[in-house]
Amino acid sequence: MTRSFKKIALGLICGVGLSACVTQEDFEASVDARMGQPDFSFVQLWGTPTETYDTSGRRFLGWTRTTTMTLPSTPPSFYYGGAGRIYAVGYSERTVTRTCQITVEFARAGRNWVSKRWGYRGRGCF
Repeated sequence: MTRSFKKIALGLICGVGLSACVTQEDFEASVDARMGQPDFSFVQLWGTPTETYDTSGRRFLGWTRTTTMTLPSTPPSFYYGGAGRIYAVGYSERTVTRTCQITVEFARAGRNWVSKRWGYRGRGCF
């Protein structure tokens, strides 16, 4: 499969309704592109921060997002195990919870706070 076809196929799959169809690289690039922006642009993007901390001319804003999804069960597959034994393998419905914690550091720039660095933790970010 060619590289451009893979990108088109991924774009179509993402457009059909997979809400978490973002790669780690895309996620990091989108936040990197916001460096130098004022703090209120992040509040507009992610809502009210869940954590704030001011110290020595720096401000830290943090957002925590938790998503929970239920994965459907899969029908069993049957295997012959020899000696007349048949095994069934399948998965029952299960719930998966993922958390993303994002922290952005801001520095004073006149009257505004401007983003300088950021970091994240968790698998629910992308």
